[in-house]
Amino acid sequence: MKNTLVQMLSLSTLMALSLPLAAGADAPLFERYPQTKLVRVSDGQLIGVPLHDRNCVSAMLAGTAPVEVTAPILEKQGLYPLMFSPSKSIVYFSFMQCEDTSIGPVQEFFVILGANTDRQAHGPLELLADLTAFLKIQRPGIGKVLGHHLPHAGGFVYRLSVSSLSSIVSGSEIWGMPNVLGQFKFRVSGEKIKLKVLDEKGTPATEIRFDAPGITTDTPSESVADLTFFVPRSGGHSEVASFSESSGFTGFKVDSVEFKNHTDTDLGQAIEALQFTPWLWDYSTTFQSVFGI
Repeated sequence: MKNTLVQMLSLSTLMALSLPLAAGADAPLFERYPQTKLVRVSDGQLIGVPLHDRNCVSAMLAGTAPVEVTAPILEKQGLYPLMFSPSKSIVYFSFMQCEDTSIGPVQEFFVILGANTDRQAHGPLELLADLTAFLKIQRPGIGKVLGHHLPHAGGFVYRLSVSSLSSIVSGSEIWGMPNVLGQFKFRVSGEKIKLKVLDEKGTPATEIRFDAPGITTDTPSESVADLTFFVPRSGGHSEVASFSESSGFTGFKVDSVEFKNHTDTDLGQAIEALQFTPWLWDYSTTFQSVFGI
């Protein structure tokens, strides 16, 4: 009975993520979160903070991994898995390609483990709280009503590949992001999305393909994300706040998802070890964000 209840709550949460979202605050995003300071990094760049990312496209796969895999990783950072079911925690992969950012054009690929700072969920009510906390990331208004009942949740940056040295320097020196240099081949062909991530030397690390039905025919929906990144530190973690707005598509047809992980690379090995099961995809044609609020 408990497992059935948890599964029903899980599916209800994921379905809510596909609902259209009304526009948020009236002021444009970058007016609400203006750059308030300049930081000089070691390569001489002056970086406006928070970072502003414009003219982006993004693609995401969200799903689950066995908690026995994610819990030991998070425990080292003083974090707990954000649970989807009694045995599965939330994981997602996110790719972003931006033409205009505070550090120039950039591509980024994140491997994110859903996490919270409070406890590991046990029992239906705590599981529901975890799922609601995950939903709150894309429905921030939930926090105004239920915030004090929910764990402090966000995404632990497990792996991060970026396309530019500017991103490497600014991300690591200002926020301690564990970014490494990578190369990317991203293509949208009709309703098929393909991403190939390579390491700095051009060695393939992972290849992801999935169908995204409706992206050529349906009307895109507006959405936001209020996400706290948990950044790894020796013996703990730090937090970096972000906020994004996008227009795009979300779907639950994930039977077409294909991964090809090259386990002779760190990234490919890390993804393979997660034993990821996809639940939903998201593709945004217009994406903008602020990072380091």
